[in-house]
Amino acid sequence: MEYRLFFTINRYDKKMNKIFSIVFLFLQITITFVVLFVIYMFFALTDNDFGIDGLFGLIIIQPILAIIFSGLSVIICLMIGLPIRLIKNINEWISKHWHVPIICIFTGIILLICSFLFKQSYYIDDRIVETPNAILAGTGWFITAFSILHLFPPN
Repeated sequence: MEYRLFFTINRYDKKMNKIFSIVFLFLQITITFVVLFVIYMFFALTDNDFGIDGLFGLIIIQPILAIIFSGLSVIICLMIGLPIRLIKNINEWISKHWHVPIICIFTGIILLICSFLFKQSYYIDDRIVETPNAILAGTGWFITAFSILHLFPPN
């Protein structure tokens, strides 16, 4: 009788653990999506000319592009990080070393900030146009997304 009771509780714990994992995954996806959306809109805001056409693009076109790019980035980071979720040894390591994704989040944010400090210059229609460094911005974007998406709470 006691053995069955223990087995039932153990099976219940495994079921709750799976439910918690699924809820936590959706929470991670949502937070990552929102953070990427905000980062994209910040970059779009800094690149705006604030004319009528620029304002239309900022209000209508840029949020659509932010949704598309954020969604694609989340899917790509989920696919790349799938071994972290499926291979038990890697999952245990990342859970024990939970500070590594936090450091990577700060590294990604620092790279995003550095992309504004080390701008690229282009000549367009006899004028100089400066844009954030694309390599630093892209690297910071994906490191931030991957790290937020694969941040596991400590055991």
